[in-house]
Amino acid sequence: MLSDPEVVALVGTAYSSSAASAATLSSLRAIPIISPGSSAISLANKAQRPYFMRSIGSDAAQLTSMVRACRDFGWQHVAVIGTDSTWGREQISEFASSIALLDTGLNVAAYVIHQLTASAAYSRVQLVRSLRSAWRTGVRVFILLSGYDDVAEVVEVANNEEMTTAGTVWFGRSVHDGLMSGASKLEGFIAVSAVIGSETEMRRTLDARWPNETTAYDSSVHGAYSASDGMPFYGSNPHAPIYWDVGARAPDRWGMYVYDTVRVLALALDNITRSGRSPFDGTTLLPQLLQTAMSGVTGQLSFEPSSQDRTQEFGLFNLRS
Repeated sequence: MLSDPEVVALVGTAYSSSAASAATLSSLRAIPIISPGSSAISLANKAQRPYFMRSIGSDAAQLTSMVRACRDFGWQHVAVIGTDSTWGREQISEFASSIALLDTGLNVAAYVIHQLTASAAYSRVQLVRSLRSAWRTGVRVFILLSGYDDVAEVVEVANNEEMTTAGTVWFGRSVHDGLMSGASKLEGFIAVSAVIGSETEMRRTLDARWPNETTAYDSSVHGAYSASDGMPFYGSNPHAPIYWDVGARAPDRWGMYVYDTVRVLALALDNITRSGRSPFDGTTLLPQLLQTAMSGVTGQLSFEPSSQDRTQEFGLFNLRS
């Protein structure tokens, strides 16, 4: 694809794990690539990938917003819960860096690291011990930085250990929203999430068009849905519960980011061709993209010139049963 002389830009990738290599190859050919879903902190440095942009807010920006919220709420002592993985350690490190950078005076009294071992029973025992130890320090504000799958167990343990009493705060992120229902829920759980436009005319138009432009899922036609591998929507994918609302007749969250990404690219290309410049010159297209701003279905979309990431607005949501 990159060797095709007709390709002026790329939209992708959806996942951070595949973004680095794609962005490196694209940058070597001076072809802009805009990701609507790769939010990893490790992708923030554009020195090796100068043509990589993101139309979604980075994890680093989200973690900074969490630290600011802790400061604004007046919380002085917190426990941070993370996952023992490269991604998990990156999240914890960035959270600590944001505390130091903002000089909030926030004290992390305990780190609870969710160990991922071959023995699920052993991991569970270690998690219970770590949470109990943090609880005994007097901490009542718990910062959830774990991944979607790992935090499910944290929520269950917290409920079983009666650590969700009045006066206790569990502060997580929008990726954890799906856990706040049924047996695995935390009453009054606070989540920080990117603010998605809901009242814009463009969003209303998209919502109205969606049922007519797409094929609604019908199990009698497309086959029964499998939560284990995401079929029949697409092949084996452990993230399927996050990205798909089975049978929903509305655009999904990540699809809206793709929609806005394509539109901001089209606007930049239109500006270039109208001014008589070549859209095939990446050195021209990249700065034009960075200067392009619009109101889209995911809210106001603009880019921070130095990081080349979206300038993302975050909000706090109190999720109650």
